[in-house]
Amino acid sequence: MDYVTKCCLVDVGRSAVAPCPHGAPSLADCPKDLAPMAEVVLTVNVSDPYKKAVKEQEFLVLGSQRLTELRDQIFCVKDYFDEVDYSENPTDFDRKSFETDLNRGCKSAFIFINNTFYVDQRHPGSIDYSKSFIEWVNTEDRMETSSRLDNFTSVEMSAVTFSDLKLRLGYPYLYCHHGSCEHLLIFSDMR
Repeated sequence: MDYVTKCCLVDVGRSAVAPCPHGAPSLADCPKDLAPMAEVVLTVNVSDPYKKAVKEQEFLVLGSQRLTELRDQIFCVKDYFDEVDYSENPTDFDRKSFETDLNRGCKSAFIFINNTFYVDQRHPGSIDYSKSFIEWVNTEDRMETSSRLDNFTSVEMSAVTFSDLKLRLGYPYLYCHHGSCEHLLIFSDMR
């Protein structure tokens, strides 16, 4: 667990030291390891990659939450499309079960942050979309022509919390599901 290492803060702008709430006379006398740090709260905006200024959804997530918890809350209408062709046998379509199936949605997805694909593989039969991309990037021809396309990795999304990530506020990251349905994740605030 992370702990606060000093209880006095240095205000660089005014060159003054904030008073110690524990009564220590100076920064050197300030006790260390006083208390656990508070939980980090992140604001995550989800938007269409072609309309960055239009925020579709906004979430508050805790640093201790797993990426899968955010992924499960993101709503996309494409999750509710039935990708089966019923044109030859229209009687196979069961409208009642289609409307009441609450577990619909794409089981395969990834979040791409800082050259890492965080892949959702919790469900049997889910597809690791990152595998073919990483293989393509690592071909010799690609490595010779663009040195910027290397060092991509893939990690299981359910094993990562938001506190494990190094994030840039305001920077767009990618959430992809259904193989080609993309959304931007923008972390706009951290408290």
